[in-house]
Amino acid sequence: MRTEEPCHVFALRVLGEMGARLVPQAYGAPDPQTFVAALRDRLHPDLVPLAGDLVVFEDGWLVGVVTSVRSDGTVEFIFSRGGVVRRGFLNTSFRGRRRDAQGRILNTFVRPFKSGDPPSQKYLAGELVTGYLRLDALVR
Repeated sequence: MRTEEPCHVFALRVLGEMGARLVPQAYGAPDPQTFVAALRDRLHPDLVPLAGDLVVFEDGWLVGVVTSVRSDGTVEFIFSRGGVVRRGFLNTSFRGRRRDAQGRILNTFVRPFKSGDPPSQKYLAGELVTGYLRLDALVR
């Protein structure tokens, strides 16, 4: 599925399609960083997420919607990047690992590789996650 909307607008649309009516601060931000800044007091870095929560990467560089959490703590989420809706995974217990011993994905590459990236650049979801915006804290 293709979408040209910014990642935070995509996340808000998904929540709206789920029937969530969100607090006014959630709307009108021109970019995801401004969106996250407006909701900063609701951002939790160590929260165990639930389906419908928003997951934030690098203070708003990317915003996704949590769809499920596996028993091993791996979070599944959907997000929009480059006009394409994608499915991702993150596991903060194994931030720098791509797969577990059984081959299941622990962390998805969410930041694309660029030739000018510094050697210290991180790419995996578990390395880039800032925290979660709990859905019930966003609902009016």
